[in-house]
Order: sequence, then C-alpha cells, then structure tokens
Amino acid sequence: MKLPRSSRVRTERGVSLVEIVVAGMLLSITLLGLSGAAGLAARQTYWAERDMELWAAVQWEVDSLMAVNWGALASGSDSVRGYPMSWTVSGTDPKQINLVFGRMSSTTRSMVPDTLAFYIADPNPALNP
Repeated sequence: MKLPRSSRVRTERGVSLVEIVVAGMLLSITLLGLSGAAGLAARQTYWAERDMELWAAVQWEVDSLMAVNWGALASGSDSVRGYPMSWTVSGTDPKQINLVFGRMSSTTRSMVPDTLAFYIADPNPALNP
C-alpha cells in the first residue's frame, strides 16, 4: 500500500535552504549587535581612562595647594601631567580656592573649562593674625 503524498514529504530528513538563510541572517544580526556593543564599550573605557587621569591630576594639584603654607597661599597656574590648571585665591579665613582646568568633552570633542571650588581654613589662627 502506498503512503499518502503528505506522509512521504514529512519523512524526509535534512535542512532546507530557507532555514539555512534565516539562520545565517539571525547570526549576522547578532554579530553586528555584539560588535556595536564592543565598540561602545571600547569608547566608554577610553573616556573613563582619560577622566581618571584628569581627576588624578586635579587631586594632585589640590593636595599640592593644601600643602603650601597657609599664609603664602596665592593665585597661580601649573600644568600637571599635561593638564593646564590655574587657581585664584580669595577670602581671608577660610580662603576660597577656585581651581580651573580643562577637560575634553566626549560629545563635542572639544576642551571644556571646569571649575572646582574648595576652602582652606587657617590651621593655626593664633600664629597668623
């Protein structure tokens, strides 16, 4: 007895060309997405490293300013690890220090000025009338 035509087709084994094309397209789309994510991760890592270098330089300058004799603290400028910085000192006790430095913007790719303000009080008010 012969099997019906629909039963004969279902017993065949293998993968059709359409299934291979669909699987290839899904794999391609997935790999493109992963490569885009890897590119984004690499850019973010680059900018994070630059920011860490900048803030380490800023911290270095702040520590240097805090180490100066309180009475001799004056406005000035410096360059730390290639980052130019300038500061102004105002006030009497506590003294306000505005540290201005430039950082590279990750969106506009241009130098953006930034300001960090901090205060230093006289550690020995009796010695500095």
